Amino acid sequence: MIELLVVVAVTAILAMVAAPSFNEFILKQRLKGVTNQIVTDLQFARAEAASRNLPVWVRFGANANVSCYTIFVGTANGCSCTAPTTCTANGTEVRTVSTPVNRKVRILIPTVPNVGHSLQFEYDPTNGGIRIRPTDDGLPQGDQFNIDTQIDEVRRYRIEVKTSGRPGICKPTGSTMDAAAC
Repeated sequence: MIELLVVVAVTAILAMVAAPSFNEFILKQRLKGVTNQIVTDLQFARAEAASRNLPVWVRFGANANVSCYTIFVGTANGCSCTAPTTCTANGTEVRTVSTPVNRKVRILIPTVPNVGHSLQFEYDPTNGGIRIRPTDDGLPQGDQFNIDTQIDEVRRYRIEVKTSGRPGICKPTGSTMDAAAC
């Protein structure tokens, strides 16, 4: 009986020590999964623009419950993943992905100092490149569109979509994730 109690006590101690690191492992894998899913969907959107011979839009959004993005054809602002009805008459949804806040991974579109901020871009069907529309404040856009996925400031990835339309993954300053620095 004493041997059984010792085994149970040792098992409980090991479980208490292993649980936090296992939880950290799960969160990091979830972050990697969301990041890789976005990259795959961006490659899909680029291919859709070529196959449909139409501009394909990618629009990001967030509210208190989810961070999300939608891929659609139509006009700018034709669809929004945070709206009660995803698309208006000006857009046709191709794909919408939502990440609930309770999963602890957020999708963010960082503001670029002195450049501006946009929540969307379109893939050009003729060359596969992206076009970023001017922001509401009229400032010009940079040469790429950035998407951050993060749990917190140190567990963070950045997806850089260059004007050529190709997405790449890197880690911003301060991130401890395993990727090349941005």
